[in-house]
Amino acid sequence: MKPNRMLLSMLILSLSTTLTIAAPDSKQEKPRARAWNEFTQNILKLHTALIANRKVNKKTRTGGYANLPDHYLEESYFDAENGQLLSLVQWVRDQPDQLHSIEVYIRDGQGRVLRDYSATYLPFSHRSPMQTLISLHAYNGDLHAFRSYDASGARIYERCERGEEILLNLDEDQIDQATQGKDKPMQKDPYLTCFKGLEDKAGKYLQPQ
Repeated sequence: MKPNRMLLSMLILSLSTTLTIAAPDSKQEKPRARAWNEFTQNILKLHTALIANRKVNKKTRTGGYANLPDHYLEESYFDAENGQLLSLVQWVRDQPDQLHSIEVYIRDGQGRVLRDYSATYLPFSHRSPMQTLISLHAYNGDLHAFRSYDASGARIYERCERGEEILLNLDEDQIDQATQGKDKPMQKDPYLTCFKGLEDKAGKYLQPQ
């Protein structure tokens, strides 16, 4: 499973049993909502540009949640030459022009994911995405690590693995804890080796590219 798909699956899992009223709007939410919606539209533009100048194979399926089994139409785009996933877009079936979720993968010459972007709206609210993700990847020897941020620049997830073995798996709270106290795992191996070469901040990648 791809990094963003893994995180989004965890976040959306609760929707299968709890479809409640969205949080009320507020003055504090409006700036974030605008920024996250703009980020989502920029992912869509990146998707369009990514598939425009290459041959792709598209696969479609319907999907949803326990209470909304056919909520979206999913379109997966694969590079026709190597079969690698380029992007995945989900549209609300009852409103075909309304985006539900999107993922885009940027790869290096070896086909490895360098960075990926995603955004997902709740099924019952389209005011702003429930989640946005920017994941930056690093490959050091047989290690693969990625660091994820939201569209506001907050670092919310980190993971390092060697093949099928998970070496580090840190959520937002664990990341904060790891930087404090006398024993700071972020200043020791395997953390240092895993995340060597990765930026501490999303920086320029807040703009999908």
